[in-house]
Amino acid sequence: MRLTALLKVECKDLLERDLAKYPTLNSFFYRRLRPETRPVASPKDPTVISSAADCRITVFDSVEEAKRLWIKGRHFTLPSLLRDSKLAAELQGGSVAIFRLAVEDYHRFHSPIDAVVGETNEIPGGYFTVNSMIVRDKRFNVFTANKRNITTLHAKHPLTHQPTPVAYCQIGALLVASIHQTKPKGQRINRGDELGYFAYGGSTIIVIFPEGTVEWNQDLLDNSEGRNSEGVQVETLVKVGEEIGRWVAAR
Repeated sequence: MRLTALLKVECKDLLERDLAKYPTLNSFFYRRLRPETRPVASPKDPTVISSAADCRITVFDSVEEAKRLWIKGRHFTLPSLLRDSKLAAELQGGSVAIFRLAVEDYHRFHSPIDAVVGETNEIPGGYFTVNSMIVRDKRFNVFTANKRNITTLHAKHPLTHQPTPVAYCQIGALLVASIHQTKPKGQRINRGDELGYFAYGGSTIIVIFPEGTVEWNQDLLDNSEGRNSEGVQVETLVKVGEEIGRWVAAR
């Protein structure tokens, strides 16, 4: 069986459709897509926030809600995740989006907002699986134990025009060889622009906004919190560029 069929990859989306031109399996995993296959939702509306990846997403109004409902590791706190006390203080009580990439997914990650790329803090660690069952097991502390890069995105709130820091956490996982960033510090980026890619394997991105600055789309929030028609907590499949929420004036 061909790899693309096994992984259910749409070859028509590939920038390079000739599979013979991928020299290694790893190069296929961080493949590029044709830009028109991942259009950015409402590109002229600066209040829209879009998905950072092709992934399974969960969103929460606060870090505490994420810990109560989804992330069960006993040591998950903003200071332990970010390893930056100043940034952790600025984002205390902030809203959280968790983008979980499976092996078969497109493995380049993108910016959910317009911003300037700030400092990246590279934190060593392990490569434990980010399978949702493990993340939801209190015996494991996956996100704070795994290798991760923490990049600060410096945004200007489109409604209040205030400088607004956003934490963009790239977390390695089982079989992930490395995290590659393709935009340097100081680079101005638009919503939907590529920020980097993961090499082979599954992985996760966690994005944290300051308290009261965003509202997630209600269907994503309901699925994440188990307030959907089935009454169960589930991840929602989304693709790069799709709308996941909006900036709001701080409450």
